[in-house]
Amino acid sequence: MVYYVACKRVRNGKETNYWFNVNSLTRRDADNNPVFPEWYELGNLDARLEKLAEVGAITAKEEVKVMSPVFEGNKRVYNDVVQEDGTVIKVAAATPKPVAMIIPAE
Repeated sequence: MVYYVACKRVRNGKETNYWFNVNSLTRRDADNNPVFPEWYELGNLDARLEKLAEVGAITAKEEVKVMSPVFEGNKRVYNDVVQEDGTVIKVAAATPKPVAMIIPAE
């Protein structure tokens, strides 16, 4: 299930109507760590909606690079990495992607 919340988005001083995807608050990085732990730990989408209603607004002022998994189609990409002893292991491919860090509005 995907939850969208109707909202106003302000970017570069211009306000527009927007649909915010609440599922984006559950995003994980390439190591499976939550990008927004305070939102992820709420446990489910209903709790995240309640928190959004409680804080009233969120802000994304800073953009950071988060290592994200690489997919080809629906399959995750793995690379062969040769260890010092000559054994080869599969390591999940990751690439840095920009993510706007979401915080409660000030």
